[in-house]
Amino acid sequence: IWICYTFCMTLLLKNAHIVDGSGGEPFRGDILVHGSLISAIGNLSRKKTDRAIDCQGAYVAPGFIDSLSRIDQYLNVIAHPEQDHLLDMGVTTALAGYEGRSLAPLVRGGNAALETLHAPRGVNIDWRTLGELRAALARIKPKIHFETLVGYHVLMQDIRGSSKENGRQKKITSKD
Repeated sequence: IWICYTFCMTLLLKNAHIVDGSGGEPFRGDILVHGSLISAIGNLSRKKTDRAIDCQGAYVAPGFIDSLSRIDQYLNVIAHPEQDHLLDMGVTTALAGYEGRSLAPLVRGGNAALETLHAPRGVNIDWRTLGELRAALARIKPKIHFETLVGYHVLMQDIRGSSKENGRQKKITSKD
């Protein structure tokens, strides 16, 4: 199916047991895919498509969300945009930043906050804001949808810097 959606204009997955993530029981129906996007779910048996796959007896879940993703760790979403290991498990969206670390914003523009992410060589950190991170991701075109929370650790580390005073972390004041 993953190969087909890339090449088919329209694809109909028919007679599937659909698990929609609402918590309800799976229901029988069809899923219409235009390009790489799900465009309709329901009784679509009369739709004309380029390709149809009979999913009789199969369960289909139209995209899982990994809400505890670590693809921002080690800058994996940047260094490895293909993310095939997630797609193979049906994950189409990843939410990162839940552990207090995130790829943006970088308050003072420094990379001190990202030092703990152990960036692989060759990754160019050319963003500061969430908007600039989104623009960088748009250039890289990861295969999955990526969203991030704003990590408190990133904000604090960027404000403090990576230096320590007398073995204690620098106290943040309103002047900082």
